[in-house]
Amino acid sequence: MKKRKLINVIIICIIAILSLAGVIIHIYNKRNFKSSNNEQYMAKIVMKGFELSIPDRYMATYDEDMGLMYWNNDHFDMMIDVEDGEYNEDIIDKLDEINRLMESELVVVRPYSEMTIDGKSYTYMLYYDAGIPTIHCYTMADDMHLYSVMVLCNEMSMIKPQTEQEIKEECEQLIKIADSIIRTSNPTDKPNSSSGEVFVGKESYENLYSEVELNLSDKYIDHDYIEGISTNTKVNYGVKQQYYCTGSKSKEGVYYLKMYGDYKGNIITVYLNEYDEINYNVQDIIEEGCKEWTDDNSIVREYKCGDYTLYYYTYISEYIENNEAVVEYNFVSMVDLGDGYLYIVEGNGDNLDIMNPEFYKDFYDVNLEKTQ
Repeated sequence: MKKRKLINVIIICIIAILSLAGVIIHIYNKRNFKSSNNEQYMAKIVMKGFELSIPDRYMATYDEDMGLMYWNNDHFDMMIDVEDGEYNEDIIDKLDEINRLMESELVVVRPYSEMTIDGKSYTYMLYYDAGIPTIHCYTMADDMHLYSVMVLCNEMSMIKPQTEQEIKEECEQLIKIADSIIRTSNPTDKPNSSSGEVFVGKESYENLYSEVELNLSDKYIDHDYIEGISTNTKVNYGVKQQYYCTGSKSKEGVYYLKMYGDYKGNIITVYLNEYDEINYNVQDIIEEGCKEWTDDNSIVREYKCGDYTLYYYTYISEYIENNEAVVEYNFVSMVDLGDGYLYIVEGNGDNLDIMNPEFYKDFYDVNLEKTQ
């Protein structure tokens, strides 16, 4: 918990000070080079006896006390550190014992299990930390040291109808990002790198200003839209009064997720899933998401809203933050717009009303447009 809070504090501070001049300085400070596998890197850092190369993709900084931080604004926040330990003896041989301990203290979505990337073993678990899905992962550094990886799964925390397979694939994709750094590891007797320099990768540099601009929008509009990713489709919908667009994500210039907030801190997320399968069942899809993300007390319900029947579930997240009890109410819903288009509306906040499907009726004033 302490490390997670420190990561958030540092990342927030870093983003806050990223002025145009500062970003240019770090762009020119990057020591771009290619390895034998033609991967492009933007820097090398030394951390507790190991030298690592950082891929020229996302944003990164190093802190001697905390480790290497690597992040992609809204998608994930990652920290990689070195710990004493023997991978097989301390982790692999004790998985059952570790899982029992973790499940007694945390809300575990996926217990520790092993995966391999190009023959290298990683052991990871997915759990809730202060309401955020979080991956914790171990892999071997050398015979006496482990790499410990922690990932705050920010995008996963907003998308909750996922199936078990989809969750597994998302976890493994994030671990592959960590592997892109760890696979460059070489032992060294060089001193630790100095703390504090921020590196901005090519992809993050290109997206930085548009993302910040979108996330600073606070104008209320009564209608909005999202577009499909794989097809020429637009979904128009109403927006609840006093909610404004706080941010969006896009793929190749097409918005695929939008978030709305009020001045009380409640958030509503809207997005579209496009299914290629001929046969699918919306109720089955959201029931699997309910099973994965909630406890046994949550069930899927139906609600008639205009021309559509939405399937939804609700759940409560309770945790301690800053020594205070936090109760967060969550709502996840889905409707079938036909032809494989599944429209999803999710909400979370400290307002009990957010668990009522009637609360979202403006967002379900939906019109699907198909274009050539």
